[in-house]
Amino acid sequence: MGKRLLVYSDCYIYGGSERLMSFLVKNSVLSKNYEITFAYRAHKQYSSAMESDFGSFKGKIIPLKLVSNDTINHNITRKTYTFLAILTKIVFTSFYYSGFYFLFNSIKFIQMLRDVKPDILHINNGGYPAARTCSQLAIVAKLFGVEKIVYQVNNQARKPKFFGYLINPIVNLCVGNFVTASNLAKFNLSVNAGFKPEKITLVKNVVMAKPLTSNRESLLQFYSLQKDVLILVQVAFLTKRKGQINAIKALHRLKMNNNRRFVLFLIGDGEDRSDLEKATVDMGLQDDVFMLGNRNDYHEFLAIADFVLMPSIQDEDMPLVVIESMLLHKVIIATDFAGIGEVIENQHSGILLNPSSSNLAEEIAGSIIALVSDNIKREGIIQNVAFAASQFSEENYGKQLLAIYR
Repeated sequence: MGKRLLVYSDCYIYGGSERLMSFLVKNSVLSKNYEITFAYRAHKQYSSAMESDFGSFKGKIIPLKLVSNDTINHNITRKTYTFLAILTKIVFTSFYYSGFYFLFNSIKFIQMLRDVKPDILHINNGGYPAARTCSQLAIVAKLFGVEKIVYQVNNQARKPKFFGYLINPIVNLCVGNFVTASNLAKFNLSVNAGFKPEKITLVKNVVMAKPLTSNRESLLQFYSLQKDVLILVQVAFLTKRKGQINAIKALHRLKMNNNRRFVLFLIGDGEDRSDLEKATVDMGLQDDVFMLGNRNDYHEFLAIADFVLMPSIQDEDMPLVVIESMLLHKVIIATDFAGIGEVIENQHSGILLNPSSSNLAEEIAGSIIALVSDNIKREGIIQNVAFAASQFSEENYGKQLLAIYR
């Protein structure tokens, strides 16, 4: 066996950037060259959700019990915005800035590094600064003597606050290469975080397609839907930046101005769920919107979709759902944000809309109506997206990372 590769990831939810790491550790090109270990900050939501993606991984998995405010803050935000919640956040934030978290986590990281003895460390962060344990590990690993440190950022980097102005230059010194999936993320990582552009490499995301176990007919029957219904699907964390409210408003317009029946499957969970449920009822769409929560079989719904929606309005990089939908040869209607516009050509392999538009819902509905009325154009998009999807191969992904590691 070759050198040892340690992959570490941290996020308060288990989302697309986490799934990407399951594809990395199982990549056939990398597996031939490295003994791969996967470690993550352990919490209930992450540990339970990762099982289906990492089940076939043959390497060692290390769940780390670390101290972090990320999951705590997320859970507080989901439940309440009261004065008590704000006070709780202030208290835990003071613990973070006291240095206790860094000391405790450093001990855990050193124990892990002694056990694994990695030649290469690949850190995966859902944004920047985002999960602070990621930058902590980069610093500890450098001091520990890890030969190569790669830091992947899967969203748009934000400008530093407080101690960020001190931490970022240190992280820049510790990390050999940064990785992003879109040019916009690369630009923001350089401008906002201050990392050297020559150290940032663009690597397109990849998806390992799951086998389908159901079909359109069986799912329509399960949800008591007629065969001629048109299905819209969005798979994403239920939060404002993902734009589900625009998908719901678009469905309302379709229902008001079209004889065909449309339904919307929203797959995912998040802090905006109750608000989206209320909006659904207020618009009289309770029989037309199916909010399914987190589903390991979400790809079954993508497979039966007539249209896949991705109306993100901010903080996006290269959603794996877009790539997976392309591999399934689906018509995608998305906002032209970050990496989405780098893989979809407007009016050719999908429909791209302005994320800043005040009429986004109307534009989504209008795009759907236009394509439903034009079979030739719709079939042309399907053919073009099938060709465009060929660039997302496991082999290419593995070779790009291999070049960075070496």
